[in-house]
Amino acid sequence: PPPQPRRPEPQGVLDVGPTTLLAERPPLVDPIVLELGRMLEEHADKFDSSDPEVEVRLGVIRQKEAKHTDKATAGRESRAFPSRAKLPVSTEALLTPREGFGYRFAPGLSPEVFVALSERLDRMSSEKTPPEQRIECGQRFEHTNDLYYQVDGAEWGLPPGTQRVRVSTPVEGKERKAQSSVKVKLASLDLYSGYRPGEHGPALDLRMALSTEVGVEGFSPARHHRLELKREKVRKTYHFKAWRLDISTVLTSSPAQPHNGAPQPNTQWTKPMQSNEVEIELDSYFLKRNLDAKRAGGRHMLWE
Repeated sequence: PPPQPRRPEPQGVLDVGPTTLLAERPPLVDPIVLELGRMLEEHADKFDSSDPEVEVRLGVIRQKEAKHTDKATAGRESRAFPSRAKLPVSTEALLTPREGFGYRFAPGLSPEVFVALSERLDRMSSEKTPPEQRIECGQRFEHTNDLYYQVDGAEWGLPPGTQRVRVSTPVEGKERKAQSSVKVKLASLDLYSGYRPGEHGPALDLRMALSTEVGVEGFSPARHHRLELKREKVRKTYHFKAWRLDISTVLTSSPAQPHNGAPQPNTQWTKPMQSNEVEIELDSYFLKRNLDAKRAGGRHMLWE
C-alpha cells in the first residue's frame, strides 16, 4: 500500500513541553483548554460551511434528583435539595455522566450576584475610571424577542430529526427585521470548580459548549410548526479583541395551550420565568483561523 501522508508536527509554542522521566514530551497546555482543543479538532469538518461557536456559560452543577413514586415525599425532598452539588473535590474537575453519577448544569446567576457583576463591569469599563484600572472594550445593548419553533430538519435542509428554529426580532431600533436560525449542538464540557467557599461570592461552575449556527432563510411559521417558547432578552455585551462577554436578563414563557404557527393576539402564555445569564463567547474568526493553522501544522495561538 502507498505510504500514508505524514501528520504535520505541531508548531504552537505550548504544543510540546520538555522531556519527562518517561521520555515523553507532553504539551504545556492547561488540561481543560487541551480538552476543548481536542473537541474543536474532532468537529473541524463541520466548520467548512459555518463558523464554530464556543460559548462558556456560568451556572451551577446540580445532582439529578431520584425518581419518586410517592409524590408527597418527592415534593419535600425537592424543596430540601441543595442548590449546588457537593462533590468530594476541592479543585477544578471535568465531569462525565456515568452509571451511578448523574448531574445537570443549571445556567444563570442569582439576582444579587448578577447585579454585583454587572455593576463591577460597568465600573471597570467606565471612562471615569483611572486608565491604569480601566478595561478597554466596546459595548453594545440589545433588546430582542425570540420565538422558538419545532420543525422537521429535512424540510429546511437541516440535520435530520426535529430541530428548534429561533426567530429573533429586535424590540428597539430602526432595523426590526426578524432573523431565523438553528443552533446545531456538537459537544460540551462541564467544569465543576470544586466544593469550597467562593473567593468573591458564591462558587460557580462552567459549561463550555461547541456549536454552529445555521441561518434559515425564508422561514415563516406554518400550522405544522409547533410553537415551543418565547424568550424576551435584554442583553449588554462587552466586546474584547478575541472574545465577548454577554450579560443578559431573560423572561421565558411558553404557550398555555399547545399552539402551532405564529402566535396570535389572543395567545395565552404561562407566567414568565426570569433568569440572569452570563456567557463568554470566543471570536469565531480568530478561533477558526488558529484551528486551521494548527491542523495544517503551522504556527498558531489556539491555546492562548
